Amino acid sequence: MAASGFPPLVNKLAGAGFQAGIATHDLGPLRLVSLDTPESACIERERDDSDGEHLALKVMTRGRTRIEQRRGHAEVGPADLVLLDPTRSLRFQNTTSAHVTSLVPRRELRIRPAQIDRLIGVRIDGSHGPGAVVSVLARRSARSATDSREAEAPRSAAAVVELIAVALEAGLGDEQPAPG
Repeated sequence: MAASGFPPLVNKLAGAGFQAGIATHDLGPLRLVSLDTPESACIERERDDSDGEHLALKVMTRGRTRIEQRRGHAEVGPADLVLLDPTRSLRFQNTTSAHVTSLVPRRELRIRPAQIDRLIGVRIDGSHGPGAVVSVLARRSARSATDSREAEAPRSAAAVVELIAVALEAGLGDEQPAPG
């Protein structure tokens, strides 16, 4: 987990037979992490990550998760998205599930820090609008990232990041996005 860019977690339900699957793919500056887990209840403590360079956009593909981070409390199901800050304390509980998480450099999103804080831990509907586009794209990107040529990765990643920014900004309502 740590090698994929995730902070260490304490799983209250993990026993001797705990098994999970993880696969990572890099697409330019993005890291795509596919994770399959049994039922879990985890706590991640705030960590000293001096750069805090990445945010994590989790897209559920199977199962349900209840997530608490900062002031946000989200119940997410298949296709839904939630933005997480890997440097902050996190608490979640999920059924047997699968998700794809995109680790996105903060600077690439071009969204004001105060706006990002409002979005942390909040469910973004993945069934329609920009959330649906990002949901489908994240799931497909994780499966096809290994098929991309290295020269295509920066432009592909830029397109994915732009669509993520649009979906996040839609979650802000009528607030103006940060200038490009």
